[in-house]
Amino acid sequence: MRDHPTDCLDAYDLYLRGNQFLAAAGSPDFPLAIEYLERAVEADPEFAHAHAKLSIAHTSMYWFGHDRSQDRLARAKAAADRAITLRSELPLSHLAQGWYYYWGKRDFDRALRHFELARATWPGITDALVLIGGIRRRQGDWDHALVLFADAAGSNPACWVCHVEAANTHILRRDFDAARRAMSRARYLVPSVEYPRRVAAFLELADGGDVAAARRLLTPATNFVDILFATTARWTRLARVIAGDLDSLLLGLDVSELRDPAGYHLARAELAGRSGDPGLAAAHYESARALLVELCALRPEDPDIYSALAIAYAGLGLRNEALHEAAMALQLRPVSMDAVDGPLGLESLARVYTMLGDHDAAIGTLEGLLAIPSTISATMLRLDPVWAPLEGRPEFQALLR
Repeated sequence: MRDHPTDCLDAYDLYLRGNQFLAAAGSPDFPLAIEYLERAVEADPEFAHAHAKLSIAHTSMYWFGHDRSQDRLARAKAAADRAITLRSELPLSHLAQGWYYYWGKRDFDRALRHFELARATWPGITDALVLIGGIRRRQGDWDHALVLFADAAGSNPACWVCHVEAANTHILRRDFDAARRAMSRARYLVPSVEYPRRVAAFLELADGGDVAAARRLLTPATNFVDILFATTARWTRLARVIAGDLDSLLLGLDVSELRDPAGYHLARAELAGRSGDPGLAAAHYESARALLVELCALRPEDPDIYSALAIAYAGLGLRNEALHEAAMALQLRPVSMDAVDGPLGLESLARVYTMLGDHDAAIGTLEGLLAIPSTISATMLRLDPVWAPLEGRPEFQALLR
């Protein structure tokens, strides 16, 4: 590797600043990272490292739901391609390509090829090991994933992400004792970073159902609105269980400033339905439906939108439409394609069945989820209010034991 990736001191200073915002523990600022990295490549258009990091920042904006546009992905790909053109032997260039294919396109095979090329050049590269482990987990190779996370932690003792990802893997497999050991190591390394605390709070709920312990881990600093509208369903579940008075929380929001107004309307609809106001619930479900139909046209490949739309249709009592959208979500991302996020489509289908009053189908779907790795646990089923309509069924009670 070169000692001096650029001869332009201004470009290098901008690169370091951008990388600082990109790599901030637990709270990266992607827009600021992009601003500095774009200035870095303007100062030195031949600066491969900066192009690669710029690509990773754009891809991260897409993956974490800040901007799910095709333009964002195109910018990520252009920067990654430029890095490869400039320095095809650079591990970071291949990391950027791999990140794009993994987080941008969910093309696991192409992502793996680039991550393995980076690893071949730099065997102990932590990012490559963690990302390969993440893909192996999605491919259902759980043991291999855990080995890779352990290798990453061995190559970089300060890697708290390695331990959190191991914990996430154990949670999915419902090996809660192992998850607690991994989280203990992560929290020792970064006691104040929110993401490990969020995972630890989820673990408290999924394992022992200790709502008070989960709340202690997250309050007062946690923004429950961010959790409620997170891109991953398990965090919305966490907010439903521990955030307390969600209705008051939601009423204080300016919907026009939200990144996910459809998620807001779904949350308000669910709360209105539970509080006995069907008219208000229907109004919010309709608002969510209208927004999600537009999003489906813009992002027809995104299964999360179809799952959300299925719930909106179910809330409006439109059975055929709800089941059709739920099936679309499962078709786009089946468990066989993604062992981590695939089960989320089944969870949404179970919610749809529950809302439509088809409790046998809902319980059967939940039983199937409990038989495979997923973020559903018996304790979480008991705590999450969306399953309350099933509580009177002996078959549902059997799932809780």
